[in-house]
Amino acid sequence: MKIPKWLLIVIVIILIPVVFFGLRALLFPAKGAIKAIDTAYGVLDETMDAENAIYNYEWFKQTAEDIQALHNKEANAEGAIQEHMATMDDSREDKNELARLRAIKLGLTNMLEDVMAKYNARSKMANRAIFKDNLPSNMSRSWLATVKLIR
Repeated sequence: MKIPKWLLIVIVIILIPVVFFGLRALLFPAKGAIKAIDTAYGVLDETMDAENAIYNYEWFKQTAEDIQALHNKEANAEGAIQEHMATMDDSREDKNELARLRAIKLGLTNMLEDVMAKYNARSKMANRAIFKDNLPSNMSRSWLATVKLIR
């Protein structure tokens, strides 16, 4: 029994795409794994890039100093409030000055909390935390109190 040539061509035309789709479906997990590995290497290359490493290192150092400076400014503002309260009388000007000093302290407190939150958020990012050097992983008021004692 001889198979007609046209039937053989039709079978090959149908069989080739089926084989290719089958191989593609079979190798799809390998393609995903290769893509994941390539992505991981891409993140590693970007993270360990010299310019990025220097930027992140400097950001952590600068932000730690900014936090300490804001903490000192907040303490100075509290000292100004206490000093003013000790010398104030019942005049409208003194009350306005006290309100102004309290508003300044509130602004400094809010700025300090915001900068600490940004530091802590970046500190939790795996691709940035490696650049902190010997800085704490979490900035808090208790850490600021220990720094003040050391200095």
